Amino acid sequence: MRLETVFAYNIGKPFHPQSNGWLGYIIDSPDYGRIYIAGDTDITPDNKQVKCDIALIPAGGTFTTDAVQAAKLVNTIRPKYAISIHYGKNKNIENGLCSCSRFCYL
Repeated sequence: MRLETVFAYNIGKPFHPQSNGWLGYIIDSPDYGRIYIAGDTDITPDNKQVKCDIALIPAGGTFTTDAVQAAKLVNTIRPKYAISIHYGKNKNIENGLCSCSRFCYL
C-alpha cells in the first residue's frame, strides 16, 4: 500500500488557507485501487489532477465545496465511485441531507 498527499485548501474563503499546508490523501490499495480522501477543500488546481478509483469529496458548502462544486470535481477527476462527505453534522450547514441528495443527483 502506498500513500500520497494532495494539498487541501479553500480558494476565496478564510477557513482553510493554502499557507497552512493541510492535506488530503490518496491511499493506493492493491485490493481497492486508488482512494482519494479530499479533506476540507474547494476545487483546486491540485485536486483537479487527482487520478483515483474512489473519491470521498466534501459537499457541505460552508467550509468546503458545496454539492454542485463537489459534483463538478467528481466529473473532472472521473472516479469509478464518489462518496460525499462533510455535510449535515455542522450547525452552520443547513439542509445537509439535501446537499447530499443534490450531490448524488448531479
